Amino acid sequence: MDHLDEERAPIILQTLAQEWMEGTISSYFRSAFRSEFKPELTRTDRHENVIIDTFGILNDQEVVEVAFVDDEERERGPSADKIAAAVAKAFSCGQSTAYVLLIDKNIQRWTAYKLTEQRWAKRKAFRQLALQVFDEVDLLHESLTDEYAAGAHASPKTCQRCPFYEICEADRLGDPEPWDVTDIAVRRDSQLTQKLDARLDRWSKGNHGDYPRISPSHFSTTECDRAVAYNLLGTRKKGSPEAGLRRIFDMGHAYHEILQEALPLAWPDIEVEIPLQDSTLMFEGHADGFSKTEELVFEIKTISYRGFDKLTKPKPEHIKQALLYARMAKAKTILFIYINKQSGELKTFEVAVDSHGNNSIWGRMAARARSILTKVRLYGKLEKPDPDMLPERIVGKDSECKKCRYAWICRPGLIPTRGFHRR
Repeated sequence: MDHLDEERAPIILQTLAQEWMEGTISSYFRSAFRSEFKPELTRTDRHENVIIDTFGILNDQEVVEVAFVDDEERERGPSADKIAAAVAKAFSCGQSTAYVLLIDKNIQRWTAYKLTEQRWAKRKAFRQLALQVFDEVDLLHESLTDEYAAGAHASPKTCQRCPFYEICEADRLGDPEPWDVTDIAVRRDSQLTQKLDARLDRWSKGNHGDYPRISPSHFSTTECDRAVAYNLLGTRKKGSPEAGLRRIFDMGHAYHEILQEALPLAWPDIEVEIPLQDSTLMFEGHADGFSKTEELVFEIKTISYRGFDKLTKPKPEHIKQALLYARMAKAKTILFIYINKQSGELKTFEVAVDSHGNNSIWGRMAARARSILTKVRLYGKLEKPDPDMLPERIVGKDSECKKCRYAWICRPGLIPTRGFHRR
């Protein structure tokens, strides 16, 4: 996209999305722990150069920090830098316990680690490590003075930790001395995440069927005509997505919302989350964006870094979904914007709505929708509804059926697995 700085945009987008997600995670904590959690505490430490900004404090005695990392670090545990930062904040707040919640920025798995002092440390470990951090802060503060900066001096402790390391003209003094975290006990704490997940499960549960319509996102990703039919019939849904999926949806929403706020800078007439419907085929949904003057529909997708690296064109199911929006909006072009969830990088693809291949795809989707609607209407007229009159369900794909929220009526003998919880 010519309108986006290709180098800066990914960094800005990822940073803003993670800040947005931190606010969302804070709402998870407030809902799960209520008055036991106090978010976003900011204070000035007795070291005048240190401003403490914590994610929150639990039970008035445990500092909580959140960090987005790759999955390897989430499994391995917090790095020495993250331990040192959390300990310094806890010590400054007068505490000797801290939590570090590591979240995989690609698929939003999370693991909590509890930091305490080793028994042999005699209640001095947090203090000693915090003072190391404060000493480095003092050194960095001194480097801002004209007299200090003129000497172009660097410390082995701080050189490569400095965010300006790559552009600094001072003599490089090699790797920094590692933080001494040997007196800090780091243990996984599943109780914290279990309580958060339990709250997310309650948020996600829904008992009601949708009102009669065909959702473009569902229609384009499922091969099961019967699942689409149950949705049209307003059949009650059972079960709920697991808590991990809720976090994935929330992170995707964060990227969507931030990018949608930026798009009007390039397309002033854009409308975001525009409602669209086809009353004949019963399609109804919201396009991510639509520019009337350019007859352009926007489709924003977040994708894992592995999928992003392989991406050379829009994914087939995404083309199907966007074609439905484009047809309802009477657009001529679709602009796909793919976001790498790990790095914030962007890839864009323009697709003509009326190309020969897309016309064929639209024809098949329209025929499928008409067939489903015809059978659903006949089924609704029966005095004694017969499931055999409904559209065919998929066969040989138990993994998809197990995650379907209509499995309770369609295949009641099928045991739900991970990703689906019975109520």
